[in-house]
Amino acid sequence: MRNSLKIFITLLIITAVIAGLSFWLLYVLDDAGLRISGLGEMIKEEKSKETAFESVRQALNDSGSGSKKLDDYFVDKNNVVSFVEKIEGLGRKAGVKSEISSLNSSKFKGPNREELEKVSIKIKAVGYWDNIYSLVSYTESLPYKIEINKVVFSIVDPKKWPRQWNVEIELSVLEK
Repeated sequence: MRNSLKIFITLLIITAVIAGLSFWLLYVLDDAGLRISGLGEMIKEEKSKETAFESVRQALNDSGSGSKKLDDYFVDKNNVVSFVEKIEGLGRKAGVKSEISSLNSSKFKGPNREELEKVSIKIKAVGYWDNIYSLVSYTESLPYKIEINKVVFSIVDPKKWPRQWNVEIELSVLEK
């Protein structure tokens, strides 16, 4: 009986040590996973910027209509108002109530360490699903190299029918 008790206590201690090590290992792996996730987002953002610049570089290298292709990628610094008016017109065209909730211009370093500028716009709109979908489609089809950074949909009042939807679109386009 005494040997059985010793074996039981020894197994209990070993089990407690293994459980403790398991929880510690899960904690360490979870912390590492969060750090890796953050790094993954940073890599994704840099890759997105690099892809945009590669598209521009390819347009420059193409023969023939190179200057026209550049116009398709950039918003002229002196023509930002016209670009904003086009964005505002999309809401009317789609049949939604829309507003530009923020507009800013920022500088950043390009892949060759050159200083570039981009215009960032946040659009908020309310309307029926078909109209909201049209707004997003129209935004994507503007004649610029637009990077859509974020699109968030939400229902205005889930108890009302037909449902009205909110959409928030964050986009940016390079300036020249």
